[in-house]
Amino acid sequence: MATVTATATTKRVDVDSGHLEEVLETLKLDQARGDGAAGCGCAKGRERDTLLICLADTCQAAVRAGALGLTIRSSMSLLLVLVKIGRIAPDTRLKVLRHALFGDRSMRFGAMLASFVAVYKFVLGTAPVLRRVLAREYLRVTAVLGHVSSRTSSRGRSAAVYSNLELWLLPAIAGALAGAVAITCQRRSERTGISQELLARGMQGVWNTISTRYSVRVPHGDVLVYALSLGQLMYSFNMHPETVTPPSLLPWLDGACQVPARGLKMNRDLIQRGAFDLADAQALMRRKDITPANWDTLSRRISETMGATPLLPADCVVPCAALHPAADTCVGNAPAQFWRVFKWMLPGYLVAHVGPLVALRHRVLLGNPVRETLSALLGAVRTSTMQGVYVLIYIALFCGKNNLYRYLARVRASGGPGDTLLKRAVTSMPRGVPEALVSEQSFWVLGFVASVAFWIEAARRREMFNLYIFPRALGSAWIVARGWGWVPQTGRHGDTIVRRSDLLLARVGVLECSCGLGFSRWPGWR
Repeated sequence: MATVTATATTKRVDVDSGHLEEVLETLKLDQARGDGAAGCGCAKGRERDTLLICLADTCQAAVRAGALGLTIRSSMSLLLVLVKIGRIAPDTRLKVLRHALFGDRSMRFGAMLASFVAVYKFVLGTAPVLRRVLAREYLRVTAVLGHVSSRTSSRGRSAAVYSNLELWLLPAIAGALAGAVAITCQRRSERTGISQELLARGMQGVWNTISTRYSVRVPHGDVLVYALSLGQLMYSFNMHPETVTPPSLLPWLDGACQVPARGLKMNRDLIQRGAFDLADAQALMRRKDITPANWDTLSRRISETMGATPLLPADCVVPCAALHPAADTCVGNAPAQFWRVFKWMLPGYLVAHVGPLVALRHRVLLGNPVRETLSALLGAVRTSTMQGVYVLIYIALFCGKNNLYRYLARVRASGGPGDTLLKRAVTSMPRGVPEALVSEQSFWVLGFVASVAFWIEAARRREMFNLYIFPRALGSAWIVARGWGWVPQTGRHGDTIVRRSDLLLARVGVLECSCGLGFSRWPGWR
């Protein structure tokens, strides 16, 4: 592998060496045709023509990118509206459809792509002119110093400098500038999510370079990345919801888990403060779907909290009645929990599977409509099943660890002369072991373990899930670390900094892979 890379690099430098020599010879001929001013005028004329051609090509590419972005965003918005058209008031349907097609979100997305392509392509397109200007200045300086040399070694060293400039520095600068300009087209509230997405892409490009060059392989790395990301995200969602980024993700997580928000708040308050707000329990008791047994449980917990008797450790965890008020038992809640999540997820994933097929692969769809449509429908069902199984495992572990803690606390607190083997084992257990079951960090473990459901998803679609969930987890981890004082504050310019850095990473990673190293989807994460 190293031999192949070295050979590819040598060939690239040789080509650039020859090209640089041609540039130098052309400049010498320009100077030899007449005085220096005439030769400089001819060179500047050619550079001006090159800039005009580059500007025209940049404008065409920007228009194409903007039209493509507008079409894709409008198509996806239209499909989402059509899915829920029955729940929209008839007198506002036309307005909603018009906003889906030509709303500010679609326009901003198209403008973002157009500005990015324009800046990036213009900067890279002017690189030959920059190379020519640098070569002319090189001749001028060496002529003044009086030691112009035509030795091949000197030209080779100069060619290597220009090669590194073009292959690394210029794309990095172009990506950073284009990203800084493009991010300003989006609303400030949406810049964080876009920056996170591109940060994941940039890290993907760097990982592609490292894994391909050094033959690094991580078995089942896609599942591992998903598990680590979900562990962090579930920890933040349950214990520190203010750290979830972007904030628009919180309503989606609330709907996806299908657990009452008041119940999650009771759990968070009991872990962090050792008490819960009575208004949360009373709101759960007013639910129409609550069972009589769960109503009695919550009523008893309110009476115990308001009483003068101190609560036992076993009563300092959220009751299961607050997590699934419509089911008396945790086992009986499982089928209903899965069906609620599956039914809630299916419309969105139908759009996610069918939308790209209609908007981007319409030729494939027209070639075999039955097979492609059936494949998209089955993919949506499979993804919804994966999400339902994940929530099912997570809630089962949630209730299981709370019930286990209550059992261990009661055994430890039970008095009397009984000296069974179980009681001796529980009492000799370090106090931190049962306390870990109801700690904040336990929710990170729950999110990590429940990610075994990711095996249900098709392997070819796991990359897209990781590219979505991984940057959200990174953003949440950054905010948590910032709250602990581990990382510095970035102020309001953090999105722009991340945008520039991730586009620089993406450009460098893609360039490195395209220069003879190959490019694939997360190579090494198999």
